[in-house]
Amino acid sequence: MNYFKDINLYFNNLSISVFDLNSVIPDDILRQNILSKKEKSYLNNKKMRNERKIRWIKSRYFIKQVLKKIWKCNSYETSITYDAFGRPLIINEKIENQLFISISHTDNLLAFTIWKDPDLLIGVDIEKVKNVNYLNKFFKEKKGLKSNYDLLALWTVKESIYKAINRVIQNISLADIMLIKNTIYLKNSPISTNFLIRTTEISSSLLTISLFSNYKEKLSSFSNLFRDPWKSLDL
Repeated sequence: MNYFKDINLYFNNLSISVFDLNSVIPDDILRQNILSKKEKSYLNNKKMRNERKIRWIKSRYFIKQVLKKIWKCNSYETSITYDAFGRPLIINEKIENQLFISISHTDNLLAFTIWKDPDLLIGVDIEKVKNVNYLNKFFKEKKGLKSNYDLLALWTVKESIYKAINRVIQNISLADIMLIKNTIYLKNSPISTNFLIRTTEISSSLLTISLFSNYKEKLSSFSNLFRDPWKSLDL
């Protein structure tokens, strides 16, 4: 059964997937040994409503399906967990090369990207299109930003940037990130690292991915992947 929601891409050791968390998965599948011991322990110690618990299990199921089918990784020996800074991790002692992951949710959609190149920092964010005029306060550097779409698009950009650079720089917040004339500033200092940011629409939501690398040629290799309907935004 196919639960993919419009997007499932794999290119140059990077995968991007979007799933519908409202998908009906047969109980016999959910009852299988989907979770690792670490994940079961986390779930047992976490207070969640039953609905949220099922969505959490579905998320792990979908991520592990991609790990199995695309990355040839034994899903039941794999844990999707978080470090002390809330960053998602893929833990599997039998994986020869470390895999990295960025995850985002909005309403019924789960989006995530998996990659293996340690020279890449990647963040993904997905947001439902809705009234977000209240976000104006997070864009003090932007004068005359009126469009609800522009606000939401730039919000997903900031979120994805934060998730990417938070892998190497701790103790930062969204307020520390500013977007001025296609330059990214962190705590008022421009980021010199090469970056590639692309956005696309899916199921009344905006999906944005941000990639950073010290090696410009690594980002250039992804240009062919992020063509129409992916768009670049004026920051």
